[in-house]
Amino acid sequence: MHAEERAARMRIFEPQTIPGVFQTEGYIRELFRQVGKLPHEIDAQVTARLARRATLAKLNPPSTWTVLEEGALSRLCQLPSEIAAEQVEHLLAMAELPNVTIEVVPISCGLHACMNGPIVLISIPGRGEVAYCEGMGSGRLVTDDQAVLDVECRYDLMRAEAHSPRHSVQVLSDLLEML
Repeated sequence: MHAEERAARMRIFEPQTIPGVFQTEGYIRELFRQVGKLPHEIDAQVTARLARRATLAKLNPPSTWTVLEEGALSRLCQLPSEIAAEQVEHLLAMAELPNVTIEVVPISCGLHACMNGPIVLISIPGRGEVAYCEGMGSGRLVTDDQAVLDVECRYDLMRAEAHSPRHSVQVLSDLLEML
């Protein structure tokens, strides 16, 4: 997504998977293998998603806040242990970066305001806020101010259900010990 490259701040939520910008190569390959992609298509997805990760390591990286569903973390336990462990270790390493905050929404919260799909809120200097809302196989960029405010409100309501960043890191550490 071109807007990520210009972002000063990103707020990310994925309800069922690890967000693309935080995915490891093994996780990406497993994810796209499950949907029946051909090897060359998987290679293209790996290249594209790993290139997106560079956004978080550039000279002036965006402040990035991501919320993970506990269910997405639980699904890691169904992957080969080396892939799952690498993914959790990567999340823990990312959480140590000064520009990255990770929170986990526990399954016990039940329904929340972002159940209907992935969202990315992006603050672009000189442009303001935009939102990217994704569905199965498609996505749309939201630029209307009122619609972006609605997405921000849903994101904030969902975040209110999440564990603190410190507790979320502990959830990740506990998961790594189980793998």
